[in-house]
Amino acid sequence: MKRLTSKPREFVGFGANFMTPNVLSYWRVGKLAVEISQGEGIRREPIFGVTVKPDETFKLSKMVTSLALAMHYLEELEDMQTK
Repeated sequence: MKRLTSKPREFVGFGANFMTPNVLSYWRVGKLAVEISQGEGIRREPIFGVTVKPDETFKLSKMVTSLALAMHYLEELEDMQTK
């Protein structure tokens, strides 16, 4: 798993997610590109989006309630790549 310093090509041309519009970081996890972003839920609670590319079915992308959970999910993605 490696933190990226710029937007990976998989995310070029994609706009911000309306629920989590503030991009915090991009990561490379095996062959996957991952964006971690932040926003507010309907009760103004912080929420975090973990968007995974390529993921045509959107089964790997998810929303979590803390940055710590987002980072933990990166570790889970990494484990899935090595199996």
